Amino acid sequence: MPLTHHEEKQAAIEQLCTLARHKLQPPEAETAVRFIQNYYGSAAAEDLLARSIEDLYGAALAHWQLAQQRRP
Repeated sequence: MPLTHHEEKQAAIEQLCTLARHKLQPPEAETAVRFIQNYYGSAAAEDLLARSIEDLYGAALAHWQLAQQRRP
């Protein structure tokens, strides 16, 4: 039975989280994982599935790093 768009979206988010854990050092990796889950959690499945995992990761990390530099 094929996966639904929602299941494919969840699988893509999990791949992004795995990639963050692989590329970043703890505890930074877990902070990035939470950000990625929130960042893409409400995105439309079609939007996520139209992009590569590498592009999605790059976009999320760029925004996460920008948010860390922004002054309150």
